[in-house]
Amino acid sequence: MTPTSIIDASWQLYRKHFRVFILPLALLLIAGAAAVLIGRTPYESPLTIAVVVLAMLVFSWMDGTLLILSANLLEKKSGEVQNALIHSLKILGPLVALSFITQFLISAGLVLLIIPGIALAYLLALSLPDLVLADRGLLASLGQSVRMLAKKNNLRHTILAIAVPWIFWQIVLFLSAGILIMLAGVAARSFPSLDFLASRTAFLFIIILLSSLIRPLILTYLVIVYQSLTHTNANTLTPNDLTPQP
Repeated sequence: MTPTSIIDASWQLYRKHFRVFILPLALLLIAGAAAVLIGRTPYESPLTIAVVVLAMLVFSWMDGTLLILSANLLEKKSGEVQNALIHSLKILGPLVALSFITQFLISAGLVLLIIPGIALAYLLALSLPDLVLADRGLLASLGQSVRMLAKKNNLRHTILAIAVPWIFWQIVLFLSAGILIMLAGVAARSFPSLDFLASRTAFLFIIILLSSLIRPLILTYLVIVYQSLTHTNANTLTPNDLTPQP
């Protein structure tokens, strides 16, 4: 499957089963909105720190939930949100730790020489699906992601499969945010009573809204690539191997 086909497959799954993702998306939005609103208070406030930490926990919890739902729907299994929420909650500790470790490593790599950060972002891309779906430990999932994506015979196709859909959805996010922010600015100038639309808080709300809506698409395409790599028995991965499970 080509990167274009992966993008289409993730979109079709999201569009067809959007109602399944509504509750996790709502929780993401609530956590993000709470972090934005409480962020207007002094950073030293214990309440601010507590809300930010809670929001981070919810983000990791919902990442695991959305990933489980995507995997189940791709394999034509039950898309029960309650079971996905419970399973993700059971591994919340490893999810949070994995998020912290990967973000730290990638950020450090980007700050130091840029290229190492990009390489780490690619090599660690499948650590989250592996942690959630393979029920492996934290370090084992990091190592498994590196082993899967560093294989020379898989390298060309997996780089395209990982990079192109991610870039595509980031462009969609950027363009959508730009359009909404521009419309909010026009509305604020045209209708003085809506001047709050031009505030920094409104800007952050728009970013959080769109990021939350696009998050299931990003996780779904990672699941597609992960399942394709783990389910293929061939030594050489071809574009046709990158297909959702029937």
